[in-house]
Amino acid sequence: MSGDSERAHLPRSVRFVDAAELYWADPLKRVVMIVVGVLVASIGVAYLWFASNYHSLTWPFHTPERISMHGRDYQRNLFPPLDEVPEPDRQSEINTMVPFGYPIIGYTGYETSTVIYLRWRDGEYYGYSLQGGP
Repeated sequence: MSGDSERAHLPRSVRFVDAAELYWADPLKRVVMIVVGVLVASIGVAYLWFASNYHSLTWPFHTPERISMHGRDYQRNLFPPLDEVPEPDRQSEINTMVPFGYPIIGYTGYETSTVIYLRWRDGEYYGYSLQGGP
């Protein structure tokens, strides 16, 4: 009882540090804390890597405005999305939007097409045009 009354006047931050030290003292809990910390950091790094690749922090929810692929930057064109790709006999899947696996369609035989189409989850094709020179 006397220990509780002595701790009552301590600031909350000191009590938190004491609790963290007790938690860290148990080897199993220490391993769990390290694994959870590494997992959270890895997810954060992966999210930011994809955000830099798609130039948007909202990339999981909206079609990206830009896509970096094969060292080239493509930007969404202003045309409305299409129900199907133009000239489907000349187009094929050249890449996918990782991690979702949405197909990126481009002209067959060209790794860096000047125009690509992203088939988004709504089933429509969004056009992207190559930006800048090589």
